[in-house]
Amino acid sequence: MAFARDVAEDHGVSAFIDAEAAKNPRLRDLFDGLIWRLARDPECGEMVAGTDGRWVVRSEVWPGMPGVLVLAYRFDDEKVELSGAKLVPIIQGGDKAQAA
Repeated sequence: MAFARDVAEDHGVSAFIDAEAAKNPRLRDLFDGLIWRLARDPECGEMVAGTDGRWVVRSEVWPGMPGVLVLAYRFDDEKVELSGAKLVPIIQGGDKAQAA
């Protein structure tokens, strides 16, 4: 099994996830899955150009979800620190859904 870093959430991230999960409980599953992945492979996201080590990771489009979950974070060898979270609305077009 891969090494798992500790994950720390900014209070704003926790509050956002709690509020959104109250409206759509499956969001908690999506969030937990992304956290599991980040703890083991934080480079799965994309580094934000022009920043000092800030990264973002986006969820896949999930049926029934109101948007794609995007998390902002930094990491080192021991910890991942979540600093932001948002839901990007899904646009329906043709036969495929995608994030706006």
